[in-house]
Amino acid sequence: MSVFEKINQMYSQYPEAKKKLEIGYPNTDKSFNKIRQNPPLDLSLKSIESYSNGDDLAFLLGQFPAEVIYKSFGNDILIWIWMNNIYCKKDYLSGTETINGNNPELMEKARLIVWQHMQPNYNVETVKAVYELNQNIFNGIANSIDLDTILRNNVKDNIQLSDKRLKDYSFVPLMIDGDCFIGHDINWGKKWNNKDRYFSMYLDAPMGLALAYKNEPNAMIGICPNDKDTIMIYQIQGVRGEKIVKNKREKIPSRGLVPINWQNILVDVVSEIGCKLNFTKIGIQNGRNNTWTNPNNGMGGAHLPMEKALNIYDEFAKKIGFEQGKNGNWYKSIK
Repeated sequence: MSVFEKINQMYSQYPEAKKKLEIGYPNTDKSFNKIRQNPPLDLSLKSIESYSNGDDLAFLLGQFPAEVIYKSFGNDILIWIWMNNIYCKKDYLSGTETINGNNPELMEKARLIVWQHMQPNYNVETVKAVYELNQNIFNGIANSIDLDTILRNNVKDNIQLSDKRLKDYSFVPLMIDGDCFIGHDINWGKKWNNKDRYFSMYLDAPMGLALAYKNEPNAMIGICPNDKDTIMIYQIQGVRGEKIVKNKREKIPSRGLVPINWQNILVDVVSEIGCKLNFTKIGIQNGRNNTWTNPNNGMGGAHLPMEKALNIYDEFAKKIGFEQGKNGNWYKSIK
């Protein structure tokens, strides 16, 4: 049975979908004709993602309830239809949440992140990768990592951390509200804690982790997949809070960073998370590709000097064994 015949059969089986199509979209003959004259090889993800009439196919299949598509073709095809049918709203997936576990809000966030910032990689696998990492960061995957061992492996020379001191360290998930690629973290973005200390944490990626010491963030890393295999690191940064002294704000030291090579720790934890989620490599963005190195970045005058950016990212990446790719970014296999 051809794809065209399969679609016609489905419309015969689900008259409500046919009625919805006839009433809401009276000029659909062109879409049917395109599928009949030039059908995809089959309804596998590989076939339809490279199909020249994909928008028409997604439109016709998108008239069926999400539950029907999921049961007939699986989760990947359901997501593909939702991504490529301009008439599908984000609540199209809500009916399948109890079946496949997809969180419609986080899935929509992942789709928009990829659509707005990674257009060449706008495909099901990349959207799923962003969704999976975002969901796992939010659900505390970092807590499953053996942080004590990573800390011990990254203490500075001639320093030992006691078991008690090790317990003072933890990881805090970071996430931006909405579909922005950069912005303030939803919890620590602008916050006074119970010790009257102020923190302002701005992420250069949609998600990340903060290395906390005694429950206060001391450093942060901003990450996001840019394809199904790679977690990119866009930001490695120390965090210093502020306190009020004589009616003035003063920076407070990040005491937890003093005895450790904290940049290595942040990268090691991302590597561990990547392995758990079946990514095969991690990347570090080249300093020249960093938004903050552009004086005209539209960030209100905030600027990272190029020499400093190259030291923070490029020299560091080279030092810990990353290799530079053709796009200037740095990569390392984790499998």
